[in-house]
Amino acid sequence: AETAAQFASASTPRLLMLARYPPSAGGYVPHLDNDAADPDHQRGPVGLRACDRLYTCILYLQSGWSEADDGRLRLHRPRGRAERGEAAAAAAEEEEEEGWAFAGRDYVDVEPVGGRLVVFDSRRMLHEVRPSFAPRWALTAWI
Repeated sequence: AETAAQFASASTPRLLMLARYPPSAGGYVPHLDNDAADPDHQRGPVGLRACDRLYTCILYLQSGWSEADDGRLRLHRPRGRAERGEAAAAAAEEEEEEGWAFAGRDYVDVEPVGGRLVVFDSRRMLHEVRPSFAPRWALTAWI
């Protein structure tokens, strides 16, 4: 219900971030784009604060990506889902049905293929950029 109310008040993104990772093993550490533990979480103009981010949208812009280039987006299993118990097999089967490729891992890697759009929950999905060995271009918006 809280997400629905927040999403109902969402507007066109006022900020886009264009990021270029150089071919020198540059990456980005694991983080949340809307992290309540961040002291700057509620700082800034309304609509541009980290606390206003519900979903992160990333569009990859480079062409000719190959596996050796890496620079993958690593999405970590949302908090609370990493626990394993009796239902681990059922949970893994359910994740496969939902299109998730965790396959027993606590993360999934998304290849930064040009034209690919990735959208995920900014509040729950810990993510990082793996080291890139080729120029990597990404356009990011938060809604």
